Amino acid sequence: MDVGCGTAVFTIELYRHSKLKIYALEKEKAINEVARLNIEKEQLTDRIIPVLGDAHDLPFEDEFADFVISRGSYHCWKDKVRVFKEIYRVLKKGGIGFVGGGFGRYVTEEDLNRMNSLRDRSLKEGAKAYSSPDKLREIIYKAGISNFRIMYDKAGLWAEIRK
Repeated sequence: MDVGCGTAVFTIELYRHSKLKIYALEKEKAINEVARLNIEKEQLTDRIIPVLGDAHDLPFEDEFADFVISRGSYHCWKDKVRVFKEIYRVLKKGGIGFVGGGFGRYVTEEDLNRMNSLRDRSLKEGAKAYSSPDKLREIIYKAGISNFRIMYDKAGLWAEIRK
């Protein structure tokens, strides 16, 4: 499951590297429609299922997914604790969830420095950004999740959740 899939570009790439059956969840109707069109264009409708829904109330039964990822949508969640609880709820026993975002592992040092400079400038201008590792850890603890780790490196800030 890809929570907050946007236009499904990442979802499609994830499929190409995994051959998973993926549920691509997006709450904005117009963006969900673009995701559906992108999935159809790539002829992946049998393996990627677009779902209109909200991360705060995932439209899936308990222990539905082996793997949940949310890349880049964390900052959109009004109640981060609730979304983490929802992600944990839908994970199967033995399942793994990843929540986070960043620039990726394969950027050059030059690109990384340029993007960090842009991020630092936007922070000074009051733009929202991903929380610190300590804040993310606090949110996950509040969600009642104990089996997790925080990764914070040049690839970005990520939480790995295991059930």
